[in-house]
Amino acid sequence: MGELHYGVGASTDPVEQLHRRQRLQLVLDTYDVLPFDADVAESYGLLAKMVRQAGPVDVLAGHDSLPPGKEFGGCATTSNM
Repeated sequence: MGELHYGVGASTDPVEQLHRRQRLQLVLDTYDVLPFDADVAESYGLLAKMVRQAGPVDVLAGHDSLPPGKEFGGCATTSNM
């Protein structure tokens, strides 16, 4: 939850912040938030460290010949909130 709220404030554009806040609220109204206890936080920290150490990865490498919207079974994806 903290990172999602951080994403809202990460934009310096007030209009973009409002749009992000609205999208986040839609997600929060649609889905239940799962508990995030100390064990989960520790696992998250270790996983985040491993991902950072692995460096950037182009997840779509080799898939640029697919039609738009087909990369993930027709699901629209975005890299920001």
